[in-house]
Parts: sequence; structure tokens; C-alpha cells
Amino acid sequence: MPSDAPEHSPVTPIRSPTGDPVSVVIAGRTWTVVGEPVRWFERRERWWEHTPRLPWGTGAGVIDRAVIRVEARLGRNPRSATQTFELVAEADGAWAVRDVLRAA
Repeated sequence: MPSDAPEHSPVTPIRSPTGDPVSVVIAGRTWTVVGEPVRWFERRERWWEHTPRLPWGTGAGVIDRAVIRVEARLGRNPRSATQTFELVAEADGAWAVRDVLRAA
């Protein structure tokens, strides 16, 4: 994993008017998204240990979380190598790097 994009680093997604991430800021560096983001939701592991009781209808973002996989390059340099980042939404709405999958 490159030192400029460590796991669990906070992420600031920069979104288009349609809500798609066009770039992400990780560890103070801007990565430009170069492909179509892949999105899915997954169940948080052991969510009941952190939130044992939830009011009816309030599980979104607590039990399930959004994951986005983006392929991005550092800055806007077209010769920059691309990285594939897996980003996860935290319960408080913040985003973090879960994994850097590969360098292209």
C-alpha cells in the first residue's frame, strides 16, 4: 500500500451534481476518479455491540453501510499510475479508505 493512501485514512469525496465521486481527497492529496465507481451495501460486522437498541426504522447507516470502489490517479496527470480504492461510509457519515486493491 502506498504511504500516501494508508488504510483507514479519512476521505473527502468531491461529487458531481449527480452525486458520483469525481475525485477523493486522501491524506491531503487529491485523486481524480478515472472510471465508473462501483457501489454496494454490506452489513456491518457485530453492529449490535455498538448499537444494541435501535428505534424502529432507523437502521440505515448503522446496520448497513455503503461501500464504493473507485479507480483514481493522483492529481490530473494522465501519466500517473492508477490505484483502486475501496471506500466505506462510517456510521457518522464520514468516509474512510478500507483497502487499496492494486496499482495499475
